[in-house]
Amino acid sequence: MPRKLAKVFQVKPEWLLTGEGPEPNALESKLTPVEWKSMDQDKNEYVTVPLIGVELFAGNGAPSIVDVEKYEQPFRRYTLNKQGVSPTCAKVAR
Repeated sequence: MPRKLAKVFQVKPEWLLTGEGPEPNALESKLTPVEWKSMDQDKNEYVTVPLIGVELFAGNGAPSIVDVEKYEQPFRRYTLNKQGVSPTCAKVAR
């Protein structure tokens, strides 16, 4: 079976079985990853939204909601506005 799949996808059977070595049909990406904090951020286009860790409790004597801000995540203002979300009120829960 691996030999048939390897022939169809034009890869070596060993690569299919182990995944080791370079991916045969992979293309070199021209994109360069950039850390958000090191970018010049366009405040008119992007807004940072806090990512929070949320714990919910139910029962007697337990706090109902505990949230802790972890870090901020960038979003385009257009995306939030399209969904009807106010950038000043937005939070991402984890």
